Amino acid sequence: EIAGENGVTVAVENHANNLIDSADSIKWLMEFRSAENMQIALAPYHLESLGVDAKGFGKLIEQLGNTIAIYYAWQHGMGCMTKLPKKQELLQMPGRGDLDFTPTIAALKKIRFRGFTEIFMHPVPRGIPILPTAGETTAEINRARTHLEGILKNV
Repeated sequence: EIAGENGVTVAVENHANNLIDSADSIKWLMEFRSAENMQIALAPYHLESLGVDAKGFGKLIEQLGNTIAIYYAWQHGMGCMTKLPKKQELLQMPGRGDLDFTPTIAALKKIRFRGFTEIFMHPVPRGIPILPTAGETTAEINRARTHLEGILKNV
């Protein structure tokens, strides 16, 4: 209530092995929330590891509608818990792994999503940059952004 009174949105991430981790638990949280400023920070990575596919993401986004505050443009790839060669770690980024972001982007467009989108991945160990230099990291994020923008133009 205090957050809402101060214009603050609380965005809860669906995180693996937590109370809010499955598609159903996300929908229940939004259905039974006590305030409009409680929203979702939607992380496909965690749902993908539970078996949700690209079409499932699109359907979930349409069901959640304007309750999504943040969308993490992040996919499972080969995971983020074990050190992998950089080429395999980067499979978490849009346009590199197997996840087709088209149904997701189409659903976000359909619900007129106006929240934040974060192009995201976890390198291993945590706390290191995606790539060794700021220039390389920026180029990789911009490559992923261009990939997502290309999808947006075509849906």
